[in-house]
Amino acid sequence: QSPYDINIGDELSTGSGYWSCYAGASLSKAIDPVVAFGSLGYSHNFDATGLHQHHGALVLKEVDPGDSIDFSMGIGYALSYDVSLTFSFSQSYNLEREYSFKGGQNSESAAYMTSIFSIGTGWRVSPKTTIYINAGAGLTDDDPDFLFTFRLPFDFEL
Repeated sequence: QSPYDINIGDELSTGSGYWSCYAGASLSKAIDPVVAFGSLGYSHNFDATGLHQHHGALVLKEVDPGDSIDFSMGIGYALSYDVSLTFSFSQSYNLEREYSFKGGQNSESAAYMTSIFSIGTGWRVSPKTTIYINAGAGLTDDDPDFLFTFRLPFDFEL
């Protein structure tokens, strides 16, 4: 549910409330036993229009969520055939958001930047299954202080 379609005091949103389009490129270079990787991307976020959300005496009618630019880089190191170690850095710059209210009032939030440094490992537990564990630290005030990720990819046939 869009954050712009809910009753602010009683409900929680489950989505961003707007459409977006993302384009990016990734590169990697194997330098045995290390793999260097990086990516660069741009996200265009479309305006949320036709809103009618009450904020006290104000009624929100439109939101321009602003676009974002991101990049990441890192290395993966093979400790053995079954264990790898990764170090990565990612950064995103998000342009300011603009809020339009009924009656011609506008408000704008500041642009912000997020940066995260992560250390992770991959463990092959079978020929088809690898477990990934990742810990990250936010480097700006706009980031979470700590991130922990556990991934267990799986394949299935239809």
